[in-house]
Amino acid sequence: MVKSNGRKESGLLSQPQSDNSNGIARDFWENHLQMCIDPWLQSAAEPQIVRRWLSGLNKRQLHFLCEYLGVASGSKPTRQRESLLACNGRLTPYYLVARFAYRRSRFVVSDYAATVLPKLTYDGCRSGDNFDTLALLIALYHKDPEHLKTVYHLEKVHSSGFARMKLKGQARQPKKSFKEFLTSTLLRRLLAQFDEQKNDGRASEFMDIVPDTDHPVAFIRREERRSMLLRSSRAVHGFKPEWIILDFRNNGKRVDISSHSMSVPLELANRIASDYFGTDCEYENEVDVTPKALIEKFFDLLKHDQIDFLKLVEVHVKNSPLDGAPVLKISSEGDESVAESVRHFEKVIGAILADLDLVKAIKVLFCGKRVNLTFEAVPDAPEGYCVRYTDKTLNRRERDAFETKVRKEPYGIRVLSTEKRHKKSRG
Repeated sequence: MVKSNGRKESGLLSQPQSDNSNGIARDFWENHLQMCIDPWLQSAAEPQIVRRWLSGLNKRQLHFLCEYLGVASGSKPTRQRESLLACNGRLTPYYLVARFAYRRSRFVVSDYAATVLPKLTYDGCRSGDNFDTLALLIALYHKDPEHLKTVYHLEKVHSSGFARMKLKGQARQPKKSFKEFLTSTLLRRLLAQFDEQKNDGRASEFMDIVPDTDHPVAFIRREERRSMLLRSSRAVHGFKPEWIILDFRNNGKRVDISSHSMSVPLELANRIASDYFGTDCEYENEVDVTPKALIEKFFDLLKHDQIDFLKLVEVHVKNSPLDGAPVLKISSEGDESVAESVRHFEKVIGAILADLDLVKAIKVLFCGKRVNLTFEAVPDAPEGYCVRYTDKTLNRRERDAFETKVRKEPYGIRVLSTEKRHKKSRG
C-alpha cells in the first residue's frame, strides 16, 4: 500500500493550471497522463454526447459530480443530469476523468484511494467486495488532480516485471535516509548531467517520485529509439518513449529496475547511488540460492497437491523419457491441476521432474493467476539453484504474498524475478 504524499486538501481550485483557452490543462492530460484529449474535447462540446454519458452514470457518480460542482446534489437523478449539463465547461475535466478511468486497474485505484481519501468518501464507493473505480477517480481528482498521475504511475509498478539488484561491495550508510535524499531537484540535476555526458540526442525526463511505504519509487521517461508518427497526412519524426522505474530499497543498497532497455536504467541507478553514498557504486543482479533438495521436495508436494495456496497447472521439460527425448509440456487449459497427470506419466513412462537441469519451467496457480517458475543452476553453489518467477503476472501485493509464502518452512524456496540486468547489455 502506498502512503499519501502529503498533498494538501483542495477543491475545484486544485485543478491543474490551464494552458489553453478552454480551461483544460493540456500538459497535464497529454504529457503526464499520455491521453490524446482532442477527440474527447470535441465530444464534450456536443450536448447530446454529454447527455448520453451522464445517463450512463450511477447515483454515486452523479452525487459526487453534483457535490463537487455545487449543483442540485439532493434532487432526483433526472434533475441532477440536467443541472450538470448546464455546467458547460466546468464538467469537461470530469468527462476527461471518465475517459482516464477506462481500463484502469480497480485494485490500484482502490488501494491508493484508501490512503488519501476520507474514510466516509472511500467507504461510500464500496459495493460489496468491489469498488466504484470512476467514483473513486472523481473523488481523487477533486481532492487533487495530481492523484491521477500517481495512479497512472502506480499501475506501471503493478503491471511491470522488476530486475532485483543489490549494491556490489560495501558502502558507508549516510546519516540522511535515502528517502530524504531522493528529491525531484536531485533527480533533475542528475538526469541533466547524464544526458549531457551521454550526448546521444536523447532526453531523460523526471516524471515523479512516489513514496511506497519506506522506500521511494522514481519514474523517468526517456527517449529510447527513433520512431515515426503519422498526424493526419503528415509524418512526425522523433523517439519512442521508454518508462524507467527505479524502486530503491534498504536505504539505496538495493534497487528494483523496470525498463525496456538494459544499460541506461542501470547506469542511472548507479549514478544515483554513487551520489548518495559519496563513492563510486555499482548494482549487480541479485542471486538467491535454493538447495536442490528443497526444490525436489517442493516438486513432490506440488505433484501430490499438498500445497494449499498453490496448484501445479503446467510442467515443461526438455529431453523427456519418451523415445527420441522430445520436449514435453503437460498443461491445463484453465485452473485445473495437472498433478494427477504428472504422477500418471511418471508411473507409466518415466520421471520428468527428477533432473532439475531438464526442467524448462513449471507454472503454478496463485491468486487465480498462472505464475511461471524457472530454475537456474548457480555455478558457484554446488547443488544450488536460483528460482525465478514472472513477477509481472501478479500485482505488487500478490508478489509480496507469493514470495513470503514460498520462502516459509517447509518450502524454503527463495524466489526472484525473471527480469535481470547486465551492465554490458546494449541500451
